[in-house]
Formats: sequence, structure tokens, C-alpha cells
Amino acid sequence: MNEIGSSIRAARQLPPLLSLRAFEAAAAHLSFQRAALELSVTPSAISHQVRALEDTLGQPLFRRLTRQLALTPAGQRLFDDLRMGFDVLEAGIDKLRRPTKSPQVTLTTNTAFAARWLLPRMAAFREACPGIELRLHASDTLVDLARGDADIAVRSGSGNWPGLTVRELMPERYAPMCSPMLGLKRMADLPKHQLIHCSWQPQALAPALWPRWFKEAGIAQRHVRTAKAPSGLSFSDETHAMLDLAPVSCSS
Repeated sequence: MNEIGSSIRAARQLPPLLSLRAFEAAAAHLSFQRAALELSVTPSAISHQVRALEDTLGQPLFRRLTRQLALTPAGQRLFDDLRMGFDVLEAGIDKLRRPTKSPQVTLTTNTAFAARWLLPRMAAFREACPGIELRLHASDTLVDLARGDADIAVRSGSGNWPGLTVRELMPERYAPMCSPMLGLKRMADLPKHQLIHCSWQPQALAPALWPRWFKEAGIAQRHVRTAKAPSGLSFSDETHAMLDLAPVSCSS
């Protein structure tokens, strides 16, 4: 019969818990006084509990020297077992006291994707997955997933990354963007306006630069001369370039 399912169970033959705690503390410190401080009682109370434990077991646990305590062989064995048992008990109680932590997922992506695609969808993600704590790492710096810097990475590239599980999220498309206040309606109007440039990261697979766009859009070569970056209108971050759309910007 299973002991848990049985109504007949022998009582545990244990000394009083107070005596066991007093002895374990005194053995750890080899001092009744320091044990008393740990348990917030008087040294005489510790001494009384230890003496009662020794009487119950029928053997001494300490050798009481001048201003010093030393464990007997029996005391050392009991101390080792009690320390292990109390450690297990403390760990179990600690688990009950701590609230259950939500699973944590660290997602790293570049700043432009985080600002323009991910953040607007965060509220929907929290509603759909309330039990997941998402940590967002927005940076153009590459991280080491194998080292545990992040759990998931969103990056632009060919997807040919050995050792990683890769899923394509979406293709990239590029187009010129400008403020409606400019009234720009024809390609021929481009030379009349200042172009905004963005400095792409060195690892970018196919950066969206103005010369490339002019070529792929079939714009006459005379317009390409406008693609030279004037001082003060070249940005290191695509998101910053998007904030200044009075001139014309080429972006994703």
C-alpha cells in the first residue's frame, strides 16, 4: 500500500524541531552565543536545547572546551545530515514564496525595424501572449545567439547563416518618400529638392542608396548627379532620416 494513500502511518521519531535548529546553528558557528544571535534567542536557551537533544540521543554532540566548542564524531555526522536537510527544506519553502516567473524571451533587431514595425504591434503581442515577458534589444550591432546574448534575432540579409534556424519574415521593398507639402509629383522635380541620405551598416546585403534606385527605376542619368550627399543631410540611422521628410528620402 502506498504510504501517501494509507491512513496508517507511523509517527516520525524525531527530536523537537527547536532542539535540532539550535544544534544546527551552534554547530555551524561552534558557538552558543553566535547561534543565539542567528535564532534571536538567548545563549542559555541554545545551551538548554542542545543539552535536551543530547539527552534524547543519549550521547554528547559537543566537546565543551575553554571558551570553545568542538563537535564529537556523532555531532559531526548529525550536523552534516541536518545541514543538508535544512537546505532542502529552505529551498522548497523559497520556491513557494517566490512568484512564478513568466518565460522570458529576448528579441534583438535593428532600430528601424523595432521602431517602425515591432513597437506598433507590441500591444497586440501582449494581449495574445500575456504569459511571455518580451525583452527587446534594439541595436544594429550583431549579437552571438550561441552565447545566449538573445533568443531570437531579426536581421536583414540572405538568410544563409550556418548553425541557425532561419525563417523569412518579409521581403524588403524600397521607395522614395517625401513630405506632401513639397508638392512633388514628377520625376523631373527631383533635382529641385535636396535628397536625404542614410549611412547603411557595412554588413547590409543590398543598401538602398540613391544611385541604385535611380538605376533600377530607369531614371535618366542626368538625375543621378543629385544623389551626392550635401553636408548636414546624411543620417547614420534610417529612423532619424524618416523624421526629416521636408527633403526627399530613400528608405525601406
